[in-house]
Amino acid sequence: MLTIYCALYGEAQEIIHTFQLKKEIGQTHFQVFSDEEKSVRLVITGVVAIAAASAVAEISAVYPPGREGFLLNFGTCAAGGEVSEGEIFLCNKLTEECSGRTFYPDMIYRHPFREAEAVSCARVKTSAEIREAGEHREKEETDRSVQLYDMESAAIYQAGSYSYGPHQMFFLKVVSDHGEADGSFQKKTVYDFRTRLTEILKD
Repeated sequence: MLTIYCALYGEAQEIIHTFQLKKEIGQTHFQVFSDEEKSVRLVITGVVAIAAASAVAEISAVYPPGREGFLLNFGTCAAGGEVSEGEIFLCNKLTEECSGRTFYPDMIYRHPFREAEAVSCARVKTSAEIREAGEHREKEETDRSVQLYDMESAAIYQAGSYSYGPHQMFFLKVVSDHGEADGSFQKKTVYDFRTRLTEILKD
C-alpha cells in the first residue's frame, strides 16, 4: 500500500485524477481517496504540522502499513537561490526549524530527482528571510546546496516513524515560489509533472 499525504486538495487533484481515486466514505477527520484495489490511498491533511502529524497517526492506526507499506509526502514548497518554479526535489534531509532537530529518510532507491534539504517552518517564509538564510549559509561556508521550505514534512516524518522505517518514507516537493506564497496552488505546476510522477509511483 502506498499512502500519499498532501496538505491541500490542489496538490492532490492531479494524482487523484491519474490514479482514478475515489473518496472513501466514513472518514470524518480527513478527506481520504483510494483506488479499487486499495493499493494507493491519498490523504489531504490540511496545512501546518499538527494537522499533518494527526493525519498520519490516524490513518496509520486505521490502515497499518506493515513491511510492504510506503509513505509519500507530496506537495509544494518555497526555495532559495537559483531554482526554477516547478522544479521537483526528493528530500534527503528534513529539519524542524523550531527545534533544530534533523531527520534523514533512507536514500537507498535509484530515482531521477535532484535531492535537497527541506526545512519545516511554523509559518510561511518571506522572500527576504529566504535570501538572508542563503547568505548566512554561504558566509558560514556550510552546505550550499538547495534548501527548501515547507510546513509539514518534519512532522510527517516524526509521526510516520511509529509505523514506517526510514526506507519506507519519501518526501517529494515541487517548488511553487521563493517566499511569501499566498496559499494558492498552480494546478499547472502539478499537471506538468503528472506523467512523470505517475510513471515513478507505478514502478
